[in-house]
Amino acid sequence: MELFNEQNFIHCRILLRLISLSFLTCSLPITAQTVTNPLDKIGFSLVAIDANGLIGTETGKRSQAYEFCIPKSQKNTVQALDPSVQFSLSPGRVQCQTGTLLAIGETHQPQWRAILVNLARLPYVEKIAPHWAE
Repeated sequence: MELFNEQNFIHCRILLRLISLSFLTCSLPITAQTVTNPLDKIGFSLVAIDANGLIGTETGKRSQAYEFCIPKSQKNTVQALDPSVQFSLSPGRVQCQTGTLLAIGETHQPQWRAILVNLARLPYVEKIAPHWAE
């Protein structure tokens, strides 16, 4: 059996390309541009939230607050999408960077699911995390 024939050489090149592509893919940071499903940006389960935007038992229902970062220039756009949103200069748990605002909203509002999905579709919203007020 010939070890270095042309067919083995081609197979070896294909294998090396696949390996190099897998290393390249693993090293790419996950950003808003690489997320294809907006729901992947939402860092909490939507399943337990009822039609009124509340979670918990019948005797202990509450809304789910959430937070995300936006460029300061997009404040009016986000406010129009989510009437519950309030803004802060604090970095929050999502660690907003300089030049951005922390946006905090809640699910206890009409059309809460559509609002969250529309926020997640914004290219500058990288993630939406649960917000725990202190």
